[in-house]
Amino acid sequence: MAATRTLLVGDAEIEVHDLNKPTRYAAGSMDAVVCHDVLEFLRDPAALIDEVARLLRPGGTAVISHTDYDALVIRAGDPELTRAVCHGWAEFPEEWMEFSDAWMGRKAAALVRKSLLRMEHVDTHVTVGTELTGFARHRVEQIAAALRERAVNGTGPLSVAEIDEWTASVERAAQDGEFFYAETAFLVRATAAYAPVPA
Repeated sequence: MAATRTLLVGDAEIEVHDLNKPTRYAAGSMDAVVCHDVLEFLRDPAALIDEVARLLRPGGTAVISHTDYDALVIRAGDPELTRAVCHGWAEFPEEWMEFSDAWMGRKAAALVRKSLLRMEHVDTHVTVGTELTGFARHRVEQIAAALRERAVNGTGPLSVAEIDEWTASVERAAQDGEFFYAETAFLVRATAAYAPVPA
């Protein structure tokens, strides 16, 4: 909460809520809703999108976006090991996750199309790193840490030795100027129907 408050200005309100359940806000009470990298954690993501439709005033805008974690692009060392690392991170949720869907980025448009919202446009945002700094380093370290924790607990697809080998290869690729990182988020813009949405 404290970190969130430092990013907000003005009269912004912060609320912690279980998005598996409806919110307390009235139907038609919002002009816009942005939902990013949330749907993958919900066993019924369609229910949240219908909740977004309920919250929006007629003609209101929703942006439903999600990174496709099974489509990471990393160049570092042995391609087969890198592929196993990327797939392992996408397909084996971190220990703290109850559920995770690595394909949610590519599923978001269909979920919106089948919802009470009217899909307007789908776009992409690609985050690219050609050096092992900033966000690219953060993500590589996040992937390695999550897989290492799984390996130590005996619940992951790779061994600690394989993860250490991969992280070393990432560092070598960065030193040789061969490192590359990219991840793609799909952004679905939609509008609320003008017909009343049930409360």
